[in-house]
Amino acid sequence: MTGCATLAVGASLMVVSCSGGEPGDAAPAEAAEQYRPPEQIQGATVVWSAEPGVYLQDEHGTLVRAAEEARFVARYVGIENSYPGFAAALNPASAGMITPLRDRQPVGTLRAHVLSITPTDTGFEAAVCTERSELAEKWPDGRYHFTKTTEIESLVRFARTMAPADAIEPAAADAAADSKQTSSQRQWQSPATDLFTGSGWTVDFAADPAGTRQRCQAWGRSIQTERADSDTSNTPPSVLPALPGW
Repeated sequence: MTGCATLAVGASLMVVSCSGGEPGDAAPAEAAEQYRPPEQIQGATVVWSAEPGVYLQDEHGTLVRAAEEARFVARYVGIENSYPGFAAALNPASAGMITPLRDRQPVGTLRAHVLSITPTDTGFEAAVCTERSELAEKWPDGRYHFTKTTEIESLVRFARTMAPADAIEPAAADAAADSKQTSSQRQWQSPATDLFTGSGWTVDFAADPAGTRQRCQAWGRSIQTERADSDTSNTPPSVLPALPGW
């Protein structure tokens, strides 16, 4: 049975409110549509690792991974189509350095490694290595193009510009923080929630002046990834499950 309530306003305006069906039929007001990674990047995954004592799933580690992944996504589909809240949190100078490659599709596995997460006067910063030997780009010619670029190091800086909208208690910085296992899904994963809006952080990227290239090269050699014999191929590289995933 459906019940209706009628409210008369003045002589001419009438508002009718009806409710019916079983409780819970209507979607909750706060249930916004979940972000879905653009199809252009769904053929790639990220496998993360970190130095001892650096945790990928505590508050800071989670933000570092989200920012680096959001920048990767933005490189192909534009900042406005990357992770929710990233465009507003990103420093304009860093945003201006991202030119989307909308005619290319990343396929394979991006390797990323957090060398350190260090407190600063305004927040914290992380030194991160990335390695692309297991990642290709599918170009409009239909072939898969590999890069010969060696390991890349960068800094991602987080500066607190305002108090967070909701206080978040950081996860305990111990091994339990990285207990989640790899997902079986061999496609791009993204955070289920907006990690940037209301956090009070701004995000900035820079080349690392601390000379971590040697450490990135040592890490790259240690994981012993297979490198493509040629710059292009007719077959895509293998895709590993995301680690730790979201």
